[in-house]
Amino acid sequence: MQGSDDSAVLTVELRVDRQRATLSYAVRNRTNAEIFLFNRMYDGVDDQGRYRVDKDICNIEVIADRVVIGKKIPVLPPNKFVEVRNIPCVIALTAQGEFAESVELRLPLRPWTPYADTPGLTRRVSMPAFVELGYFVGRTGTRALARTVATTVGPALRFSPFSESSQKILRIGPLASVDVLAAAAP
Repeated sequence: MQGSDDSAVLTVELRVDRQRATLSYAVRNRTNAEIFLFNRMYDGVDDQGRYRVDKDICNIEVIADRVVIGKKIPVLPPNKFVEVRNIPCVIALTAQGEFAESVELRLPLRPWTPYADTPGLTRRVSMPAFVELGYFVGRTGTRALARTVATTVGPALRFSPFSESSQKILRIGPLASVDVLAAAAP
């Protein structure tokens, strides 16, 4: 399935078997500038100060009757206060460039963002999956604003601070239905 806006084209394929979902996605930059993908998510910092980055880390959010698999700056829940916002590391995509990767997710999916790991989920439900990818279009000098940080998979670029509302979002779906953990029925 494919979706686009003025700046980028996102192509997504979701393959599901009993134990895992494989999400393959490709992004094509339609601009004459670099774009920066917020797709190097992390779930913390190790004892050496490196961001624990893994290509398989995604936001998993249940929104109404769907599950959204996201690689983007996560939304800070209302009434949640944090000292430091979780801003994913980025991949810079050259003008007219392309990037592709595959992500492996164990089933059933467990709702998670860096701000909310939902305990007590025991019931499996099947929901249509949607995909969201956050990014922004650079301008002259943007790359110089990035900071190179140490991660568990090598150096990466990071922009901080960067607001969740300042990113552009590419959305695709519905894709295949996947099993998701939900709270037990009342």
